[in-house]
Amino acid sequence: MADLIFTIELIAFFPILGWIVINHYGGWPLAYYRARGIPRFGHIIFGADRKPHAHIHKQEVVHEESPPMFDCQGKKWAYGKEGSQILTSIGDPLVYHNFDDMNPILMLEFNNGGEVDGELIMAAWKNNAIERMHSVGRKAPIPWFLILAIGVIAIVMVAVNIYFTRDALCAIKPQVC
Repeated sequence: MADLIFTIELIAFFPILGWIVINHYGGWPLAYYRARGIPRFGHIIFGADRKPHAHIHKQEVVHEESPPMFDCQGKKWAYGKEGSQILTSIGDPLVYHNFDDMNPILMLEFNNGGEVDGELIMAAWKNNAIERMHSVGRKAPIPWFLILAIGVIAIVMVAVNIYFTRDALCAIKPQVC
């Protein structure tokens, strides 16, 4: 019986180990591309609900057009305008798109405005609207001490009531006591 359990554990160990290694290196297909040294890039699409959907593509899917384009989810997306690519933590290029725009979001130039007014910064610093917004819908913590205190008071009142009820019964019907 022990040999059977040991064999089952060994059989289950290797797929679990493979799953752990694949997830450590970024999941499928990124782990495969990294192990094989295939040039790749990341592509994140912000959907209509503003949730990001990440994709990993081989570099070879980029068609040398003007501008360079690639296909994903049945659409064509522009690749690599100046200032649109940033690097992932492992050094791969990463391109962001909105779901309804084929041109990439210019991540490196989104803050190229003029100076910011100091009064505006001070007004934002003093505003607690974001803090109030994050507390909407949160339930207040349960006041455990108050519940405990009310419970102790109720138990004392019941004990006193039982004591004086017995005394009242003894005063009314002395033969019971």
